[in-house]
Amino acid sequence: MAGMVSIASAADTIVVSMKGPGAGNPFWAAVQRGAEERGKELGVNVVVLAPPTESDVAAQIAQIEDQPAKGVKGIVLAPTDPNALAPVVDEAIADGVPVVFVDTKGINAGGVPTLEPTTRPVRRWRPNIFATTWPPGRTWQFCRAL
Repeated sequence: MAGMVSIASAADTIVVSMKGPGAGNPFWAAVQRGAEERGKELGVNVVVLAPPTESDVAAQIAQIEDQPAKGVKGIVLAPTDPNALAPVVDEAIADGVPVVFVDTKGINAGGVPTLEPTTRPVRRWRPNIFATTWPPGRTWQFCRAL
């Protein structure tokens, strides 16, 4: 979420799609809180979407597939099913919308950056490097702040 600064500017919209409702899971609640706080700091509109349950793949596809047409400037996606969501991710990328996976790596050709949670200490976060020089398909880890 910290990388939003490099892919969006004030009044832009970033969609964060989680696997399930944040209220029932401390990890997703922290992801939602962090994304919304960072969005406020940057003046970016953060829209958090989640299917009714972690296993509702069809709902997540429906939530994501029309986002490029709505003019979103980026999608942060925790795919419920990487295989099922691959075509939706490919379409967003083809429409020029940057996509970053969080928590679960996707299967898209050419690679999409992935953020994975960890409880190990990591070096200081550098969002400008994350969004501008991150090689496709590379996986980075971030600290779980619960």
